[in-house]
Amino acid sequence: MERLHRRVIWLRVSRILSLVTCASIGLIGRKTVACDCYEPPMSQSAAAASDVFWGTVRSVGMEKGFVRGRVMVEKSWKGVPAGREVPVFTSVSSCAVPMRVGVRVVVFGRRVASALPGQIFTELPDGSRALPDDPTPELGPARPAPKRSHWWPW
Repeated sequence: MERLHRRVIWLRVSRILSLVTCASIGLIGRKTVACDCYEPPMSQSAAAASDVFWGTVRSVGMEKGFVRGRVMVEKSWKGVPAGREVPVFTSVSSCAVPMRVGVRVVVFGRRVASALPGQIFTELPDGSRALPDDPTPELGPARPAPKRSHWWPW
């Protein structure tokens, strides 16, 4: 009787060990997926984007499963005018644009219609990246910031 009990325990333990071994081999043997991207020329990125601007990240948070950075637009070439603070969304992956407070980024954004209707979304393959230096030499002159009206309605 004791011999049968030991055999049952041994079979259970060996099954558990087999499952753990198979699971670990499956995890180790899995191919990792990384962002296979390069920095496209800025002119190519600008042509494909709906919004092109350079600015400083003011705040970072999460929204609807995406990283949301609020960017103060310093110079604009397309879309959002300079002088505004706009939300910019990026993925939570190796292709995400580095959104850290105080970092200057050049954004080649596109307006998406799916999970974030009308919002600016970008990733590294779009050409967006952290860029401390002014991209004017590569993108040409920026659009002038809109003039503020001194008219006060009362």
